[in-house]
Amino acid sequence: GVNEFGYGVYTPPTIGMNKAEWTDYVVDVPTIYEHCLDSGDADDNFPGWTHTLTDGENALSEQHQMASAISIPEGYTVTLYKLPLDSSDTPEATDVKELKGPLNVDCFTEFSLNDKVSRIVVAKIKLDCAKTNQDTKDDGTCGDCAEGYVLDEDTDSDTLGQCIEEDNTLIYAA
Repeated sequence: GVNEFGYGVYTPPTIGMNKAEWTDYVVDVPTIYEHCLDSGDADDNFPGWTHTLTDGENALSEQHQMASAISIPEGYTVTLYKLPLDSSDTPEATDVKELKGPLNVDCFTEFSLNDKVSRIVVAKIKLDCAKTNQDTKDDGTCGDCAEGYVLDEDTDSDTLGQCIEEDNTLIYAA
């Protein structure tokens, strides 16, 4: 998969994926899936179809209203609506669920929306890349480590995979 710094290769979820792998699964854009993960059904076909979402309003086709799971990357909020597409009624609190990435929801039954989502609104939120010692890319996502910081690749370190202050002790000692 892709780590929180955008390194790696995107791989779609697989039929054999377990809950631990799903917890750490990362996507580039919010993505919905046809089936719940690990429903206990021997014929479970996770993920079935997948559908990537765009920024703004996503009115779902009849097929995509059968969504059961979602992956949301960091920097996005997603609001799920259980209303008919042509309804102008004010939604009830139970008919709307707002989710903030990074998050993977393995089944919409958690909030009574499995196979019942008619539209999804996706909003990009501004990330504080300076907080993680990273540069901000043009698209608002965090990129490489900022000047004076390096990616910690020490597997025994508590900060593995994070941008840490560059240690110039040997340079100054010389």
